[in-house]
Amino acid sequence: MNKLNENYANEDLSWSNSEKEEGINVKRLLGSIISFWPLYAISIFIFLFSAFLITRYADRIYSGKIVLNIDTDSKNGSGAGVEAIMTQIGYYNPRLTFENEVVTLKSYSLMERTLSKLDFGVEYIYEGLVRKTSLYDSESPVVMIIDSNHIQDIGYKWRIKIIDENRVEVLVDGLSNPIDFKTKENVSTDGNTDLLQPEVVSLNEWIESSSFKVMFLVKDGYDWSNLKDRYIDITIKPHSQLVPYYITNVKVEPTAKGSSAVDISIEGSSMRKVEVFLNSLIETYISIGLERKNQAANSTLEFIDH
Repeated sequence: MNKLNENYANEDLSWSNSEKEEGINVKRLLGSIISFWPLYAISIFIFLFSAFLITRYADRIYSGKIVLNIDTDSKNGSGAGVEAIMTQIGYYNPRLTFENEVVTLKSYSLMERTLSKLDFGVEYIYEGLVRKTSLYDSESPVVMIIDSNHIQDIGYKWRIKIIDENRVEVLVDGLSNPIDFKTKENVSTDGNTDLLQPEVVSLNEWIESSSFKVMFLVKDGYDWSNLKDRYIDITIKPHSQLVPYYITNVKVEPTAKGSSAVDISIEGSSMRKVEVFLNSLIETYISIGLERKNQAANSTLEFIDH
């Protein structure tokens, strides 16, 4: 009996020692973790500070999307062209309709006609304390007017520093690339300009040389004290550069499987500019569609008259 009690005592002692060892291990683990708390605190601070910098100062990219319901009259045989003929003989492929509209929406002629109605030819970049911001329309306090009857150098970047509501400092930089806006061809000039060094010019007055003729205007309603000594970079973008860019960046995708609607989207650094472009693209697309229908109707009437 004593031997049995002794065995139980030894067993209880072994369990007690095991629990003690486990307790010591947990304490050691917690101690080792706590000992590195400065490293954890610094890591969390760096993470949060990096997230703040990215959110505050990274270039903002805006995405715009518009839904277009594609005309499906050709399904009933009332359209014109190859699709109407294929429908009349009993064949209709909605996928073909979608692909044809994608080609139309990303065509050079449609994009050129859309951009010809927009003032995207001059790009404004405002340089803040840390970040540069793309400006469009009413967002820019300074407007650059271009004389399209004069040769313009599209290779130059105009760096404007606002002095007050009557004057700006102008500096021209970049590689010379003069073109004739009428013929859209490159031309040669003497390449001389007086603006290779900063020069203060008056607003609302033409600045002219052999390779450019421009004028700077200001808009009302801006706090000039906040804009003073700030820079705005201005570049000229001819249609020969804008059209390929928008053809490449415009995305056309089906809204849903089997749907006759498509999503048209594009990204840009100016939310206002993205909105204006998408609305103008749809208006131009609808206008061209109406012109084609009217043309088809007139051709049918002429055929009947004859």
